[in-house]
Amino acid sequence: MKTIIYYFSGTGNSLVVARDIAANIPDAKLIRIMPDIPTDFNEKTKIGIVFPVYSLGAPAIVKNFIEKINCPKDSYIFSVATCGGSLGHTFSVVEKALAKSGNKLSAAFGLTMPDNFIPFFPIPSQTQQKPMLEKEKEITKKIATNIIQEVKIPAPKTMGLLGALLTGIAYPLALKHFSKADKKFWPDTKCNGCGVCAKVCPVKNIAIKDNKPTWQHHCELCLACLHWCPQAAIQYGKISPKRGRYHHPELKLTDIIGE
Repeated sequence: MKTIIYYFSGTGNSLVVARDIAANIPDAKLIRIMPDIPTDFNEKTKIGIVFPVYSLGAPAIVKNFIEKINCPKDSYIFSVATCGGSLGHTFSVVEKALAKSGNKLSAAFGLTMPDNFIPFFPIPSQTQQKPMLEKEKEITKKIATNIIQEVKIPAPKTMGLLGALLTGIAYPLALKHFSKADKKFWPDTKCNGCGVCAKVCPVKNIAIKDNKPTWQHHCELCLACLHWCPQAAIQYGKISPKRGRYHHPELKLTDIIGE
């Protein structure tokens, strides 16, 4: 049975996790989650969904993708969520999205990676990043073994009732905010109009006009544009100029834009 692993990633954490899992599963295929990718499966397939946690839930583009999955009802569907802090009840979002098309989540895994949402948090130092990045290799091997054996693993839920409340209340509000939150992006004087920000955007939310990026207000707030800018010229609000940038150290720009 073939395995297809779908992933969404801005800075590359979830891409590396998906790639490392796939490397340990024979003939596994990786597909980036983007708008309007096919969601129909005519044969029994192991389906994986790897994504970063956003406000104790899944990014909107991931949630929308999951809701459209059309596959045999006994398919083995697994999900892996990467996070810099707590998972909360992230997988409740996945389970509800799958239920809309009559599917169930077979296994779920959480994995801690370097936090890079700089509007809230500074980038971890390389010393702090190192153990997380090393442990990821061990964990993804174990995840791959479970997937090969089709082990059923209940979705982890953290933070108890608070996690449930935040996922149930704060998460939907955050999703509404994200699409318009790109109003806070701005290019500083280092911007040279190279267009990398537009290339890395997974939802084509950036256009280059008059040699400067402009945001089109259907943002996922993945911060790929900010973190992959070669000049560190993309800013978000007032605090980002004071904070560092991050992308997974194993990746190059071509890994993200697919060229």
